[in-house]
Amino acid sequence: MSRPTLHVADRTPARAVLTSAVLAYLFNWILEQSSSSPAQGFSDVTGLGVSTCFANLSHAIQLASLLKLRYSMNSLDRPCSSPAGEPGAVIALVIVVIVGILAPFGLVNRKPCGWSVILFAVSCTIFLVYFQLVAKPRLVANAAERLFIRSILDQRFAPSAGNNDARDAVDSRTARELEGPGSPELFKLGAFDLNHNQE
Repeated sequence: MSRPTLHVADRTPARAVLTSAVLAYLFNWILEQSSSSPAQGFSDVTGLGVSTCFANLSHAIQLASLLKLRYSMNSLDRPCSSPAGEPGAVIALVIVVIVGILAPFGLVNRKPCGWSVILFAVSCTIFLVYFQLVAKPRLVANAAERLFIRSILDQRFAPSAGNNDARDAVDSRTARELEGPGSPELFKLGAFDLNHNQE
């Protein structure tokens, strides 16, 4: 199993933060170099529109995920509640999509900014392909935390809380998915060892 990407002391995704910052500066530098010839290249408005759209796209994904979990797992205990609940999340999602995603590209007033749309589409395509081919397989294969959460949910939604057969089935499936050098030690049902990330 590969080493985790969290910072040892601060417990933050340091590599992901630094990589995104480097890519952001790289794209901005490309836009700056191209802006000297606005007729043939990008412009500052294009960079602002794309960055604004990406920021609001992340907010839209978070709101959509919140709504999905509220309806697909509505029986889970939620100690922290949303201020406006599901209606507020729906309203916020609509506002973010219209104001934060469509408006920067001029799609609301029917004056599309061609370079912004092209750059956004190309960037999204590159990152989606990278996620599907590189990041997603590694995430599924190495995330012991994900298996831990899923096993807890399986136990919670089992037909009977005292059903040992259901518990044994979860143990067996989790052990099979975590096969590998040292993997069984990373996962113990109900007692996940968080200290292995600091090794």
